[in-house]
Amino acid sequence: LHRVDRRQRQMCIRDRHSFDVICALDCAYHFEGRAQTWQCAYDQLAPNGVLAISDLVIADNAVLGVKSRLWLKLASAVFSIPYKNWLSSMAYTNELSAMGFNVKHSQSCGVEVLDGFCEFTQGSLFNDPKYNHVAKSWMIKSKITGYLIKQLRDRKLIDYQIIQAYKNQ
Repeated sequence: LHRVDRRQRQMCIRDRHSFDVICALDCAYHFEGRAQTWQCAYDQLAPNGVLAISDLVIADNAVLGVKSRLWLKLASAVFSIPYKNWLSSMAYTNELSAMGFNVKHSQSCGVEVLDGFCEFTQGSLFNDPKYNHVAKSWMIKSKITGYLIKQLRDRKLIDYQIIQAYKNQ
């Protein structure tokens, strides 16, 4: 794919139309230029190619008042997510469609992924002695991340989506 990293270096691989499937699993929310990345993915996909994404989104029916936006800004800072990347699932689908993708499937899996992660980081399993070899800094960051995700989920602000989009012929 072709995109610009945080140090503004250009990265390219392969020729146009050379991939049948491109997966962006649990990473796209960090992309500085996510829309440009999806446009590049579209260019790299062969006709009828598939873009598979799992990404954080603003929850359906979220009420975005001042406090909610402050929570999202805090999450952006802690999780290294550009604030502009917070989209509703409908806005996300519309953005992909405007680029030429045909979004065939979009499904919430926030209960399984986000709630499961929070349970893991806040629960006794995470304190299991078999994890003693893990660096303490990672453990602390994971606990903070889990706590913040739980706060966002309790406020019905975020969800986790799986999206499957096809490049039209």
